[in-house]
Formats: sequence, structure tokens, C-alpha cells
Amino acid sequence: MRTASIFAAALSVIVCTVSTMTVSAAPVAVPARAPAAVNDSFVRRDVPASVDHSFTPGKLCTPDDPSYQGEAYGISKCTRSVSTAEKNRIAAHYGLLKSEYSLVEFDHLIPLGIGGSNDITNLWPQQGPTGQSLAGEKDKVELDAYNQLSSGQISQRDAVQMICDWMNNQYGTNYDPSDYGL
Repeated sequence: MRTASIFAAALSVIVCTVSTMTVSAAPVAVPARAPAAVNDSFVRRDVPASVDHSFTPGKLCTPDDPSYQGEAYGISKCTRSVSTAEKNRIAAHYGLLKSEYSLVEFDHLIPLGIGGSNDITNLWPQQGPTGQSLAGEKDKVELDAYNQLSSGQISQRDAVQMICDWMNNQYGTNYDPSDYGL
């Protein structure tokens, strides 16, 4: 009972203090930041617009990969596993703020479905959430490559070539399946 009355007394002091406080209408200085310009793809121009080939060269899954799950249709497969710490490291390299994570897809350069790894060297922040902008376009190429590979119509090298061609055409990079021993 005594605790309740102490609590009630403290609450009335807080209420009285808050009701007698004044709030200054003076503006608060906020550090300037680049304006949120929007390009034709819906994504801000100050979000990474390209992939850094030296930081994200791409990598295939191997039995030594921590997320290796076995073989499927003749290729090594890894399970999807990208930690927050990995996303933060990738974002830091590309100059991406945490508040901007929703503007990108942390994308596997070589998709898991065609044998890509979860290694940080195979991940990058691609503009546009899944289904929008270039991310959605790449997803279509990935699905086509996966469908053809998993049905035996093309080799893993050919599937990776499809991704490399798309990346090179969109971003002016120089990815090649031979970079991955294919």
C-alpha cells in the first residue's frame, strides 16, 4: 500500500512538472545531406548505383563453404545465410546507411540457385527492393538461368555466363565465368 502511495505522489510531481514546462519554438540545426533525388528507376541516386568488382568479384559455393548444403543437379549448393553483420560490412563499403537498407536488395552476384556462395565477396547492395527496378530485371535473368540449369538444358558455366552478361551490360563491369574456374 505504501508503495502505491509513493508511486501516486511521484506521478503527480511528474504530471505537474510536465504541465508547467515550456517548449522552445527555436529551430534545431540538422546536418545537411544530399537531396533525395529520384531517378527513372525509383531509387535515390546517392544509393550505390553499381557493383564494385574488387569488393564483390563473385564466388561459387564449394564444399568448404560454411553454408554448403550438398549437390543438386550437378552443382554445389549453399543455403541462404546473410547475417546482419555481413550486411553492415557490405553497406559500410558501399557507403550505404542503415536507414537506406530498404532501398536495396542485398543481392548474390552469382545467385544461389545456380551455385553462388553466401560469402561476402558474392554479395552487394543492388538498387531497388526485390521486384522493382534493376533488381527485378536481374531476378528474371536469375530465374531463367536457374530453370535452364536445373532442367539440364544448359551447364553451370552457361548459367553464370547469363548473369555475367547481364551485369556487364547493366553496370559496365567485366565479369566472366572463367573468373570462377568455369
